[in-house]
Amino acid sequence: MDNLSRSLWMSLAVGVALVFLAACGGSSTGGRTATPPLQIDVTSPAASVDPAVTPRPPTVKVAPTSAGSSATQSTPGPCPNENACTVGRALASALSRGDADFVLGHWPAAQFTCPGPAAKGEGQPLPLCDGAPAGEVRTGYLVSGSTTAFADSREGIAAWIRTPPRAGGAWALRTVGCPPGSGAPACSDRALIVMTAGTPVKGPDVLFDVAQSGGQWRITGLMRGATFQPALDLVLVNGGFVAAESHSSVPAGTRFYRVN
Repeated sequence: MDNLSRSLWMSLAVGVALVFLAACGGSSTGGRTATPPLQIDVTSPAASVDPAVTPRPPTVKVAPTSAGSSATQSTPGPCPNENACTVGRALASALSRGDADFVLGHWPAAQFTCPGPAAKGEGQPLPLCDGAPAGEVRTGYLVSGSTTAFADSREGIAAWIRTPPRAGGAWALRTVGCPPGSGAPACSDRALIVMTAGTPVKGPDVLFDVAQSGGQWRITGLMRGATFQPALDLVLVNGGFVAAESHSSVPAGTRFYRVN
């Protein structure tokens, strides 16, 4: 991890734990009625959330290779874990209707210490900290791209969610990835949700990293766009196995299952 990546990750506030089902209830704020929460009862509805489960940071720089990734599935098959697929379909539906409140209501925000106006370029908490003096703390979201990570505000993320996808297509759940240690059965505690929009499908358009504790799911990471690593992108949209990590959003040992 280089210095720029480390500076982003160290600025995350420890203990940010917004639960995936706690937000978007039936109350109305600011004249706007929130979307009802996603109801997925995995264990007990009274179970508490484990505060140790926190957002995972993407590495700012990634390796330019996808060695060890192999696409082995070309047609849709059964979902590896129906709870994870239900979460994926709900998120795809929310993106398709531009429901920023639903998505952000299930995504823990983080705090970033701004480096000052002199800081520019890759690896900085921008555009979140645009115009902020050094040391100012702002709340936002960390997003991974093909080679870099960036931080954006709630308003910036909401604007992206409300922008129709390319070619006017609807968002659709494409594959579900089960990383090592994702629980038994696979994807019980963590899943990588890959979505595409429009045709033809050339690569992943969105990857959500989601986790659950006590039966409550929440977003812990987001990758926007393809990795531009052909072998890895094929696995992300067609299914297969990732033997070696070449992008921090996709751990080695993750198996992806095409479900659509």
